[in-house]
Amino acid sequence: MTQADAESVGEVGFSAWAANPVLNDFGAEMPARVHRAFRDFAASGSVVILVAECDGEIVGWTARDGDADYVSDLWVHPDHQGKGAGRALLEHVFSLMRSEGIERAHRHPCPQHRRHSAL
Repeated sequence: MTQADAESVGEVGFSAWAANPVLNDFGAEMPARVHRAFRDFAASGSVVILVAECDGEIVGWTARDGDADYVSDLWVHPDHQGKGAGRALLEHVFSLMRSEGIERAHRHPCPQHRRHSAL
């Protein structure tokens, strides 16, 4: 992943996080820390990150971090939520897992994210 891609992935994750008032109500310093954490996570190169693009722009991403059967992240920019990017990302990551012989995947969505829990 290029530095520019890591920046884009970080921006998408942060935008999705910031759009949820429950998650971003933790004080003035929290947004800067979260923004940095998203960018650093994407730039680390230690996880598998799959992106969704629209017209060459990264609009969503999912990650596999930790156990081989674990989907650690799913973030879609608020402007692109509800348009199928999240579903497509999960279908793709699950397909990759099946090709690796993994029959069952798991993830732990935040309870406040009921919308993507239904995917």
